[in-house]
Amino acid sequence: MSRFHRDRDIDAFDATKDITAAKFQKSPNKKQSEQTVAKNDAQDEEALASLRRRMAGPSSAKAGLATDQDEINRKIYEASKGSKYFENEKRSDERTTRQVNDLLAKRDAIMKNYPEGGDAWIAAEKRVDEQIMELETQRDLSRIILHADMDMFYAAVELKRDPSLKGKAFGVGSGVLVTASYEARQFGCRSGMATHVAQALCPHLIVVKNNMSSYVEASQVVMAIFETYDPHYAQMSLDEAYLDITPYCEMNDTTADAVVTELRERVQKETGLTVSVGIAPNKMLAKISSDRNKPNGQFRVEPSHNFIVDLMHDLPCRKIPGIGRVTERILASLGVLTCGDVAKSRVMLSLTLPDIEFLLKAYLGIHSNVVEPSKRGERKSVGREHTFRPTKDVAELKEFLRQSAEQVAKDLERLDYRGKTITLTCKLDTFQRFTRAKTVTSYLYKAEDLFAVVSKLLDIEIEQRNGPVSMRLIGVRITGLKDLREPEGGGIKRLFEKSKSSSEHSNKKPRHDEEEAKDEDVFEQAMKKALVESSQEYKEQSAIANDTFEDKKEEKKDLVEMECPVCQEMIPYPRDQEVSEVRLNAFLNQHIDICLNKFEVGGNKPEPQAVPSNQPANTKKTNIPVNKHKKAKKTNTSTIDAFFHRNA
Repeated sequence: MSRFHRDRDIDAFDATKDITAAKFQKSPNKKQSEQTVAKNDAQDEEALASLRRRMAGPSSAKAGLATDQDEINRKIYEASKGSKYFENEKRSDERTTRQVNDLLAKRDAIMKNYPEGGDAWIAAEKRVDEQIMELETQRDLSRIILHADMDMFYAAVELKRDPSLKGKAFGVGSGVLVTASYEARQFGCRSGMATHVAQALCPHLIVVKNNMSSYVEASQVVMAIFETYDPHYAQMSLDEAYLDITPYCEMNDTTADAVVTELRERVQKETGLTVSVGIAPNKMLAKISSDRNKPNGQFRVEPSHNFIVDLMHDLPCRKIPGIGRVTERILASLGVLTCGDVAKSRVMLSLTLPDIEFLLKAYLGIHSNVVEPSKRGERKSVGREHTFRPTKDVAELKEFLRQSAEQVAKDLERLDYRGKTITLTCKLDTFQRFTRAKTVTSYLYKAEDLFAVVSKLLDIEIEQRNGPVSMRLIGVRITGLKDLREPEGGGIKRLFEKSKSSSEHSNKKPRHDEEEAKDEDVFEQAMKKALVESSQEYKEQSAIANDTFEDKKEEKKDLVEMECPVCQEMIPYPRDQEVSEVRLNAFLNQHIDICLNKFEVGGNKPEPQAVPSNQPANTKKTNIPVNKHKKAKKTNTSTIDAFFHRNA
């Protein structure tokens, strides 16, 4: 199996580097030398292709995009080359390459002990097959689940506002596109793409600024229609929702196809917008299906074991909700491109990866069919960020910071939360992100209080960096939340408040594909974690940390705990006479640095890790019966730690 290697293309990487002497030294064996050169060239091409795929972004598989994705990737690469964003992506890709190579080395070492057809191999195969048989008992084909996904929602709303855009290539956003029309997608433009890159792909692209109030208004109308078919629908964003129409079909003695056709017609008639719908026995299959006949179409997965397995067999792994860029690359390096490949390689995967239950369930087409609104208790934080042209003007940075604090305060008031840990979030003009946090003694919610904390954190950071640095993003996030609607936190207010659930959904900010992935991409996060833990760098760092831990074992005392706003774990700190608010916050910031340095930005959940305290700080509308089916039994994939340590 070929491996990923550092790209040595001079045009791609303008940094000076030694291009392997093996290419140019004379060899006593000319044939062997030619083979070495050919191998190195192949590795160079593979690495270059890897970086180009990374530059294409996580939404490169969206419906309506140009068919020649390789050519689009090349153009995106050329348009981005030389920028600070490009350099940051290059570093990230090189790091992932090293980690993938370490994982492949681990795979090779393990498989030497499992020759195919040998006793050890047969025993491993039996264990996986028994796991598959156990998973089959979870298959439930009794529900009718819909995934309704509005077609190019933000662009469609703008098209309704300005009909002159019809038939033209245009995108919505400012600096970064939140969506693109299907005409623009034919040129490779997509959500999450920088505007200048999109214009390089499509020079005649029209860029329209987003209009949040219009999107919220349209979303409310659409969701009201969904509610008539399932009062307990689960809204995932402004333009996406899951519905369970099983009770509706039973009560009205109708079919799923007829209901969905009616639903789509109602949406188009009442809003002028179109929606694509997937119909399936579970949420994963429904989401996959909603993309099959876009735009303005529907696709039904028959509730049949054979139909589902046949459907999944040739499906690219990247189409599975929960498999992102990193997992796709890991699986590709292991020779797994489709769900059918999971079955073929199940023994090797089971021996190489910590847990493959998610992959086996994807191959089988098994997933949850429980549809319910999100629960308030699941919220861990409230935050806002501002992206802008790079600047080092402190007054300008603080003005953006003040705006973020005011928006967070409004959100806290609307959602009825208070918080104790306030985090300053920044991104440098090099696209490197860092955060600084402070935990206070009382719960905060007022804008002036939030701004006072983050403003001070920014001052400290500037001082420690010996002056202002150029930034392109700044924001405020608050964690350690207290829910005022809970009895112990709400009292009178909870008694008299009106329901706010629908408004909470409807006022969500337009989300790029990357942000949506954070909600459902638990497996992707877990694979990133496994990739890092397989790397030699991680093993060396862990050995140092373990030595430090052993040295400190005898010094354990009562603990003070603080919540990390990155990994959202409680971090223990040994209480002693020297503990102060300054030291506690310095300690927390050290932990945050470790979290961010160990993992790529993008929703990864780092492993909680203590930092020695002596280190210097781096500072509803129709009568429909309620769903009566029981919730599916939760597997051990509900948390990353449980997912990866079940068989540890």
